[in-house]
Amino acid sequence: MVVGVSPSTPDAGFEAAWAIAEAVPGWCTREQGNALWQAASRLRPGAAVLEIGSHKGRSTLVLAQAVQAGGGTVHAVDPFIEGRLFGGQSTRVSFEQNLSSAGLSDVVTLPPEFSQWLGPRWSTPQAWARTARQSASAPAEASRRWGTTTASRRGTP
Repeated sequence: MVVGVSPSTPDAGFEAAWAIAEAVPGWCTREQGNALWQAASRLRPGAAVLEIGSHKGRSTLVLAQAVQAGGGTVHAVDPFIEGRLFGGQSTRVSFEQNLSSAGLSDVVTLPPEFSQWLGPRWSTPQAWARTARQSASAPAEASRRWGTTTASRRGTP
């Protein structure tokens, strides 16, 4: 569940976005994707969304499609570290291929860093942020670090 977003009936825009995103391996469920779509599609034109933890881009694809029509941007922060759970550079390659296949490479920027290192240097204002939350304290920590309201979803890159 996305904090601060009430579930609603999926609309045609979400259905089209989910048809692309659901083919990408990840933890984001249809319900979570719809909540992300609803929140991001309500942002002002030109809005920037900050996503902390992107993995292969399942939720990134939903967010990018939601803000694309309004000229928005998604900043997807992920260090793509090596390891059994994360996949390292091969996961990054998959992420970039998924964006390219969906025609969304120009909507998403990818700072491949740890959020806790990038956050203090970040200067791009964002309207909304989403974290792939690792603990109950992560959203509050991210909000302080990035200076924004943070939507969080347990384990949904």
